[in-house]
Amino acid sequence: MAIVHVTRAELRSRRPAGGGRHTRKRKGAGKQFDWADDLAAQVALIGLPAPARDQFLLLPRKFKTDLCWPDRRLFAECDGAEWATGQHGRGQGMKDDCVKWNLLTLAGWRGLRFTGSQVKNGYAVTTIERALAGPGVADQANR
Repeated sequence: MAIVHVTRAELRSRRPAGGGRHTRKRKGAGKQFDWADDLAAQVALIGLPAPARDQFLLLPRKFKTDLCWPDRRLFAECDGAEWATGQHGRGQGMKDDCVKWNLLTLAGWRGLRFTGSQVKNGYAVTTIERALAGPGVADQANR
């Protein structure tokens, strides 16, 4: 499977009208960049099934996932600020992520987690492609 590299200009030209979802912005700041937007665009670009966005998978818990394919019980998370101290790199954020991940796994979900650089270099979309193809394809690629 080939690595897919898509430039930001290509992604912007392929996004649906109305733009993509952006993370919450801080007071006085413009829109923050969201790697999940880029990953969703890459998924569409190579013709994979469209993911649902910002889904709550374990109600009444408020665990929201970036991308998910409910029919495949697969979800993907994109962590930003990989070289800075973001929400996922602090103690409470890490604890919350562990609880979320473990409860989703116990409920029968498969999860994939990516950094921004993994979205940018195509590793994330290639991994999602393998996961959507089924366990036999993923196992063969690892040999």
